[in-house]
Amino acid sequence: MEAILKIRLLKGIIIIIVAALICSRFSQAQLYEEALEQIDDKSKFDISICVNQIVRKYLAKDYLKNSSTIFLNLLPNDETGSMMVQQRILKLLNEDETHQVNMIIKDDSPPVDKTSAETRAREKAKNYVILVTFPTEIVENIKKLQKLETWNHEAKFIVVVTERFADQFEMEVVVSGTFKLFFDYSILNVYVLIQNLDTENLIQSFIWYPYDGNSCSNILSYSNLEIIDECETLNDTESTYDDGNKFQLRQLISQLPSRLPSKFHGCPLIITTNIWEPFVYGSRDGVEDGIEVMLIKTISEKLDMKAVFKVIDDAKAFAYITADEDTGFYSDLIRRKVDVMIGGLYDNDVSRKLLSTTIPYLGDEMTWCVKRSELAPNWMNIFIIFDVILWIALWLTTIVIALILYSFVRIENRPNKNFFWSLLISLCYSFGIYAHYEPRRGFIRFFTGCMLFFGLNFNAAYQGFMLSVLTMPRYEHQIANIHEAIAANYRFTGGENLKALFEEGKDYVAAHLRDHYETCLKMDKCLLELKTDHKLAFAISRQHAMNAKVPISDEDIYCFEKADNIFSFSVVMLFKKDHHLLPLVNTLIRRITESGFILKWRTDVELIKFKENLQRHRNDDPNVNRAISLNQLIGAFGLGLVGVLVAAFVFAIEWITYYLAQKRRIRFMRIIERILFQS
Repeated sequence: MEAILKIRLLKGIIIIIVAALICSRFSQAQLYEEALEQIDDKSKFDISICVNQIVRKYLAKDYLKNSSTIFLNLLPNDETGSMMVQQRILKLLNEDETHQVNMIIKDDSPPVDKTSAETRAREKAKNYVILVTFPTEIVENIKKLQKLETWNHEAKFIVVVTERFADQFEMEVVVSGTFKLFFDYSILNVYVLIQNLDTENLIQSFIWYPYDGNSCSNILSYSNLEIIDECETLNDTESTYDDGNKFQLRQLISQLPSRLPSKFHGCPLIITTNIWEPFVYGSRDGVEDGIEVMLIKTISEKLDMKAVFKVIDDAKAFAYITADEDTGFYSDLIRRKVDVMIGGLYDNDVSRKLLSTTIPYLGDEMTWCVKRSELAPNWMNIFIIFDVILWIALWLTTIVIALILYSFVRIENRPNKNFFWSLLISLCYSFGIYAHYEPRRGFIRFFTGCMLFFGLNFNAAYQGFMLSVLTMPRYEHQIANIHEAIAANYRFTGGENLKALFEEGKDYVAAHLRDHYETCLKMDKCLLELKTDHKLAFAISRQHAMNAKVPISDEDIYCFEKADNIFSFSVVMLFKKDHHLLPLVNTLIRRITESGFILKWRTDVELIKFKENLQRHRNDDPNVNRAISLNQLIGAFGLGLVGVLVAAFVFAIEWITYYLAQKRRIRFMRIIERILFQS
């Protein structure tokens, strides 16, 4: 019984819902019929006829291409009067029996699924017909159209203002504001159709020149507008024109100049940058020099624009990059407070989504820099004059010469000369030490002369090379990659914007950096800390590390090799998405790069850094020629002392042996004979 009651209750609710839907449909249909009666009124003017004719004129070239696409953007359904106008326009546009264009109807709602017409379309749209009652509706329409894969900012945009305004000032604001809103989204190819203020049956088509006269695109001026076409229509109670039509299309301007001039008559080009050598030199008060500064100044000069620089601090420049359009790093660029950003920038996931970049003109790398390893003790230098193989070869050569000399002694029958004497003579000749030997035969004298010549050259090479080795600095082991730095318990720091890279990695290096990476707010200050901190690894641009204006050079820091970079990137300028100046800037960058100016500017700034380092070294040590210190020669003195001690020990052994022999210690002599002469 209880179940039957529930079923009856549910049936009643369903009946009420269906009845409400039927009533709603009936009221909408009744509203539609009332609006249709207003349109069919013989005394009213149907602007859709003129709109259709003007649209077909502007799309004449596209009608010859079967692949052209028209997006017809419809108004919300509650705009009843305008809704009927757009229905008539849609009907007239579809009267073409050949259907030479693809037409996609898009209302003000986003696509609901991937099966809708606008999401299934893959071809870039060639034309957009947007119906609005007031310019404020344009922003939301553009944002929704931008989300489609068919979005094309270079297409033709025909804006039909369906509302007729009775006030001159209000109409000027509407038309100028419409163009300005499109311009803020880098859309220039715009036509605005609106009813004439005084004549109800007259539709006028406007275009806008943002840099006409003294205007610089940021000034709303009605004087920058041009009426290029007019269309007048008659109602059904009036007679037709001479050609038999109910409308008359008049072309007021036949040849339309380019919307953008070749010269911009001193308009400001606002550039935001951080101080980042070698790309930008300067201070918080303004920029002074740099590769990108010279590049953007050259571009501004070619375009007849005035470069205006705004400097931002490191905390903002290297903050974590987000897609926030209001407070993020790119917010000023997105909201068009500035025109371009420079400062050794590179493209990333966020900028690819929100901004446009120029063609690359320089290369750079993000790498790790650490303090250069300390000097190794100099007293060890004496032992690395030659390597082990060379020492072995030298001793073998000396022994072979000694054997040859000993054979000559035996030939001359000199019983008081043994092999050890020959070895000492060979060593003396090799090192240029005095030794007494008078060979009797000619071939022995010739060999001795050759030996002296060898000794002379070897001694000169040895002395010269020994001096260079003794004064040559040697370093301890250098930390050369991220794995060694982690093993040595280094601290890791750098800009906050690099955190995203370590969040994506899955290896143990990324895991370690996620836990130990510290944010640096003052990049040059952290770079300078590398001179004193033996356990610090700093993530920084290689170009900046080598050219920063802080008192540091490559003698103080070591940056990892290119194979151990964090990543490499191309340096670009950032513009607002599809900025109207981007094609002109890219053309100029290409010409400047091909002319070799980028390479010249880079050489100039590197020369500046080299001169600064040279002057710094001269100030630190005015004596160019440095005297050899005791620390550099202590190894040689130590080796000499060892030799003296060994010689003294041998001398003492000889005297002891002589003393015991003189005392005729028979047992001791037998032991010595057994050691020396046993087989």
